[in-house]
Amino acid sequence: IKAVAMAKVALWTPFLRSRSRRVAAAAAAAAFAAISASSPLPSQGAFLGIFGGRKDVSEKQIPSAEVIGSALRSSAGPNKRSTAWEVLDITKLPKQTALVTGANSGIGYYTALALAYGGAQVLLACRDSSRGNAAKKSMEEALQKAGKPASNIEVVELDLSSLRSIRTFTQNFLKEGRPLHLLCLNAGIMALPKYTTSKDGFEMQFATNHLGHFALTSALMKRMVESAPARVVTLASEAHRAPNEAYDLDDWPPSAAQYGDWRAYQQSKLANILFARELSKRLAVLPGGNLVSSNAVHPGVISTPLGRQQMLKGRMLLGLFQDRSEAEGAATSVYCLTAPLVEAVTGEYFRDCAATKPSKYASDDEAACRLWELSEQLLIKEGFVAEDAGKEE
Repeated sequence: IKAVAMAKVALWTPFLRSRSRRVAAAAAAAAFAAISASSPLPSQGAFLGIFGGRKDVSEKQIPSAEVIGSALRSSAGPNKRSTAWEVLDITKLPKQTALVTGANSGIGYYTALALAYGGAQVLLACRDSSRGNAAKKSMEEALQKAGKPASNIEVVELDLSSLRSIRTFTQNFLKEGRPLHLLCLNAGIMALPKYTTSKDGFEMQFATNHLGHFALTSALMKRMVESAPARVVTLASEAHRAPNEAYDLDDWPPSAAQYGDWRAYQQSKLANILFARELSKRLAVLPGGNLVSSNAVHPGVISTPLGRQQMLKGRMLLGLFQDRSEAEGAATSVYCLTAPLVEAVTGEYFRDCAATKPSKYASDDEAACRLWELSEQLLIKEGFVAEDAGKEE
């Protein structure tokens, strides 16, 4: 019992401030020592059984219409236990084009699958096209079993840590003249143990979680306004609450000397909310931009490939305390992308399919504006100008 209690402390490790994280890490180590003293570490599935977690983490199937309908009838409304299927509104999806980053696994997979199930033309934006094609095949099989058309899914190569890759993708997309109604900024990496830089020289979590999505959205924003009504959803996290002081933007992104794995992740998640907030304000002053919404979401505590860079025991702890499946984790994203009730809602932070108040630092409009300006300056310095994204190099 003591070991279980100590292990539970580690649930909040990603969300704690540095001193508290050290205490949590010590508790986690002690818990594992206590558990391991009598027997080897059990599998993640065994852990989930012991601790009451969700077991259907990697189930790549769509429930039957009867199951979905039953869940909807018995539900008091969208909540923590809702799945992507239960909150999906398909009214407009057959006429819409959606782009989901990081769509080959985890929450992104289920977000894309739900949108495709609803009839949208879905682009799976993946760094590795082979993994993207494997995900597409899996989705098509699931759709066919559910009696749905399976010809509305495409794979596009997009590495969010590379400005060259983003430029190539946006140039091709805009040149084709395609509309864009739904943009889900889902791709991300978490707490890399060692300081790593992107091809452009930026700390990797900053580059992937924030700057890459900032560049992508900046390049596609005009097209989304032209396609309106449209929606942008940015995957954030409750980890954004950990920083106990406002950003010192002069020291961000962090250098190797300043790097801390969880701190960098927490800062990137805070940046996600500030970005979504500022995007909503900048869209509001564009002609027609008021018809494009921008919101950030927290998906829940979920064991996904996001944490694959963590040490084994860290991944086990994350799996221990997951509070929902991947299909449930995608629910808030799908809700914000499709629900009629939130079509006109913008600049908010959603958790469990409901708007909730973020931290005071994530509510700082001045910081949001400064972060936007810093991001623009970094892109310009690297030769990436959003207005030129659709032009030939």
